[in-house]
This record gives sequence, C-alpha cells and structure tokens, in this order.
Amino acid sequence: MEKKGKHGGVRKGAGRPSKVDEDKSRYLIKEALRRIYKKDEDDENTILFLHDFAQTPKGQQFVAEHLLGKPKEKVESTVNIQSIAPIEWTE
Repeated sequence: MEKKGKHGGVRKGAGRPSKVDEDKSRYLIKEALRRIYKKDEDDENTILFLHDFAQTPKGQQFVAEHLLGKPKEKVESTVNIQSIAPIEWTE
C-alpha cells in the first residue's frame, strides 16, 4: 500500500465561508451603499451602484460578459520543427 503525502484534506480557511460571514459581508456592503447613495431602500442603492459601475470600462466588461457570455480564451501557438538543430550522436 502506498503512503500518501500531506495533500488534500481539511485546511483552515478553505471552502465556502460560513453563513455568518456571508451575512456580515452582505450587511457591510449594504450599509456602505446606504451611506454613499443616502437612500432608505437597499434596492435603490443597489440600482444606483450598478448604474455608476456600468459607466466604467470594467463595469461595461462585467455586464457584457454576464449578459452575452464570456468569450473562450484560446492560445494559439506554432512550432517550427525545422528550426530545431539535429542531435549528433557520438560514441
């Protein structure tokens, strides 16, 4: 039987955040938007934020990728076999 290394298993900080952490993050974001846009309704603040964000180049890219789908990234490479020097064997 092979001896396994220390790969895999439970690690501190790995995995999905706890529900408490998610709720706290959501609360902080909503509170920040409330202070910036000074509206009582969270939905109004969110709409104003998204409107402002969509005016930036990164915001436009984000909206386009989520509405139209992100294009597949493809790497093209060409290899010229003839450019490799031949190997000379010596005894």
